[in-house]
Amino acid sequence: MSKSTLYSRISVGSFPKPVTLGSSVRWVESEVEAWISGRVSERDHGNETGVRLGVQTPLPARRPLPRKARSHE
Repeated sequence: MSKSTLYSRISVGSFPKPVTLGSSVRWVESEVEAWISGRVSERDHGNETGVRLGVQTPLPARRPLPRKARSHE
């Protein structure tokens, strides 16, 4: 999974949030293992609730960044 996908999933709540330790970011092993177990269970048994787990929800559209001023020489 790419870094951007990972953080997108964190922002929509479909992956555990990391813990910041100084300048490092780490995940709680038991939370990641539970997330993995959920994906395996979903794969093997389907999801009785009808909610698709682990599927990335689209993020809200972002406003485009302003263009740099062009110099007219």
